[in-house]
Amino acid sequence: MHPPGRKTMATIRELWQLLRTHRLKRRVRWAFIALLAMILVVVIGGVAVKAHDRQTAVSSSSSSSAVSSSGPSTAEKKADLKKALQTYFDQQTAGGKVQLSLYSLDPKPGSAAAKKPNRVIDGKGVQNVESQGDTKVLSASTYKLYIAAYVFHRLEKKQMSWTLTDKQNFDAMIVNSENGFAQTILTRYGNDTVDKYLQSIGLGQPFSGDSAETTANQLVKVLQMLDAGNGPFKNKALRARLLKDMGKQIFRNGIPAGVKSVDAKAKVQDKVGFLTDTNNDAGIVTTKDGHRYILVIMTTGHEQLDFSQIKAIAAHIQTLIDTNL
Repeated sequence: MHPPGRKTMATIRELWQLLRTHRLKRRVRWAFIALLAMILVVVIGGVAVKAHDRQTAVSSSSSSSAVSSSGPSTAEKKADLKKALQTYFDQQTAGGKVQLSLYSLDPKPGSAAAKKPNRVIDGKGVQNVESQGDTKVLSASTYKLYIAAYVFHRLEKKQMSWTLTDKQNFDAMIVNSENGFAQTILTRYGNDTVDKYLQSIGLGQPFSGDSAETTANQLVKVLQMLDAGNGPFKNKALRARLLKDMGKQIFRNGIPAGVKSVDAKAKVQDKVGFLTDTNNDAGIVTTKDGHRYILVIMTTGHEQLDFSQIKAIAAHIQTLIDTNL
């Protein structure tokens, strides 16, 4: 606390001297003394209040600085990433020729991300962003993920053979995107039967029209089931076979190329589709640190097998994720 100002004290001394040098009646003298006492109380009290206010301001400033220096919270960073992804997704889909959907997953077991999860991206649905995700478009060969689901369902029910030839044809359907096995399944069991099962597990009716159609969100859903080992993917051996095939499928100029241009050690297990001017890619991304997410990118307007737009989008998404972690 600082002492009262010099001018104030001088005034008080002059009044006191006046009391000492002048003959005043007792009542008047005591009135002056009371007045001086009140002045002192007011002056000293005011100084104390100002000092307290200054101290409070300093403390408040220090607290604010401490909060600021600690940086944004996890919740704020999570919201920032979601906003950045949503803004970018909306920009890309504005012309009606792109559909996008992303869904975060639990980190890879045993990875750096699993040992120290980052709640900005790690966890099922921590990030769940889409734009035009429910728009039904030509699926091209991404529909073969639905064929895999139906085949596994019948195998679990022991309603289908699984010969060496069947296995080889299944692998060729995923790795090389060959059509023979998928067309055999649709011919043998019928589009309506396959659709009825797929609809029962929330995957719509991709085979109800002349050409297979689906949505980005439905492809995310089938990949969620595959990742979790749910629904038709409960059999560990069958599930592992499909994931292995997706990891070595030969058309890798889309999501795999885009993600790896940012994270060279990332791993992508995906299934592409291409037909006339449609190019689609649906996969599970695992970064070098073990962060994982499902990404589906569907495009029209480029020549068949031109995955350049998908590559660019995937690279930008991975960059946004890295920047906001």
